[in-house]
Amino acid sequence: MEVKADNCNQTQVCNRARCMTCELMVNSDNGHMLVNDHKCKLDMGLKCNDNNLIYVAQCKLCISGFYFGQTWNSLSSRMNTHRAGFKEGQQGKSALAMHIFEAHHDKFKNKLLNFDIGIILSCKRE
Repeated sequence: MEVKADNCNQTQVCNRARCMTCELMVNSDNGHMLVNDHKCKLDMGLKCNDNNLIYVAQCKLCISGFYFGQTWNSLSSRMNTHRAGFKEGQQGKSALAMHIFEAHHDKFKNKLLNFDIGIILSCKRE
């Protein structure tokens, strides 16, 4: 089923029980999210449990903190890897953790909740 980008209140959540990534996914009423004050088109037909994705993370605390990433695993699995970077002394293992540690150290305990996440597109492995 194709999801149209102009439907209201679209989400990219999988709604699986105990999925810790669903709460990070941006809600979009127009199939876009703001990244560094620019509109970024999202593929609203994709969910956080899909594989082979290009995604974006936008810091909620500043517009300059954004990250584009690619994963062959599910986005949920990739977010778990970023989540591990929010442990003491491990922030160098995640660009997201490093951003919060350096730019917003007092918010480090909030971990990935400092970000809105959106899926831009699905990609194929060559």
